[in-house]
Amino acid sequence: MSARIGFVFFSTYPDIRVVKMTDTLAKAGYEVIVLARNIKGVTEPGAAHPYAHLVVQQGEEWRGRLQVRRLLDDTPEGWRAPLTLPYHINPVWRRAIRDLVVKDGCRLLIVRDMPLVLAAVSVGRRYGVPVIFDMAENYPAVLAVWRRWEGRTRALVNVFARNTALARPVERASARGADAVLVVVPEHVERVSRLRGTSDGIHVVENTPVLEELDALWTRYEQDIGSQPCGGCLEVVYGGNVHFYRGIDTLIECAAFLKRQGQQEVRFTVVGTGKVWNRLQAMALQLGVSDAVCFTGWQADLMAFVYRAHVGYDGSHASEHTHNTMPNKVYDYMGFCKPVLVSDCRPMKRLVEQTGCGLVFRSQDAEDLAEKVLMLRDPALRAEMGARGRRAVEERYNWGVDGSAFLRAVSILFRD
Repeated sequence: MSARIGFVFFSTYPDIRVVKMTDTLAKAGYEVIVLARNIKGVTEPGAAHPYAHLVVQQGEEWRGRLQVRRLLDDTPEGWRAPLTLPYHINPVWRRAIRDLVVKDGCRLLIVRDMPLVLAAVSVGRRYGVPVIFDMAENYPAVLAVWRRWEGRTRALVNVFARNTALARPVERASARGADAVLVVVPEHVERVSRLRGTSDGIHVVENTPVLEELDALWTRYEQDIGSQPCGGCLEVVYGGNVHFYRGIDTLIECAAFLKRQGQQEVRFTVVGTGKVWNRLQAMALQLGVSDAVCFTGWQADLMAFVYRAHVGYDGSHASEHTHNTMPNKVYDYMGFCKPVLVSDCRPMKRLVEQTGCGLVFRSQDAEDLAEKVLMLRDPALRAEMGARGRRAVEERYNWGVDGSAFLRAVSILFRD
């Protein structure tokens, strides 16, 4: 039997973490079949990650071992979305996951996030195939955040689609049913141990970047863009999903506070889009800071904006969700020698305090954020913090380290 692994992803490939994992498996000699929902094209906004142009490169020998399969690929577009709802009782997914084992001969299943874990566990138990649950976040807590901000417009839908009361027992069953669980920060181990009833089989595989990819981008920007900014306004950049709970509201309020204080030398650039993008733009307009907060919308080359900025920002609201996960962007900022400005979510706070790579402000406290922003006007301080962040990425927080941890977790369970 060939060394073949099935990777089940409830959303759209390419995804940063899924790409890193599946590429790593293929490079290590495994054959990998990625079963992804992909109800929209990979060139559409939100469907590609900052290194998408690197993902599609061909020619490497190992890419022949990586196959991406779209669920119901031959089904008309109008039917694909409702038929492929990612839930463990959906027979379309259960049949497709079973086919990975029965028809394709996969001897290990890896499932990204909770919605489809129990479907894979059911197949795995029937055919004697182990399952790894890649638990990238506290899923019930994420649902609670989404429900809060979507309000009454989706209340009826959320009773079924985002029912947190139902999600918690499903999460517990998923954590216990899987043979191993991957988490992205050490802070999540204790919670998952309680869910599983044991700490055995829990592995920390962080959301760190592929350093060679970051360096390739850096070299390209040096050639295409030239030197990084100096003098003038301090530019603070955020890249990713644009939402209140990501701290964009705090950023806007900070800009308004600085303006009232007569501080005009700070510019915030928000790169990305999201369901409440227009509401946040309206908030900036209402507070009179549209000139200080620039919303660029989705950009294919997000990291070019990071390269040109002075500071990287993630002000995610501290919550049950953000205390147990870590965004990719923080490591990307560090890899690009940018000091980071983050809220006091436990993992980000721990990272910044241990490495000295930036400053921490109190979650949702615009005045505290403003104080930290003004501290970072000092170019010497920025250079020192940026250098510390880069050093931390080179020494520990890179995919060379976490990819190896991932392969060790796989090797424990893989049955040839």
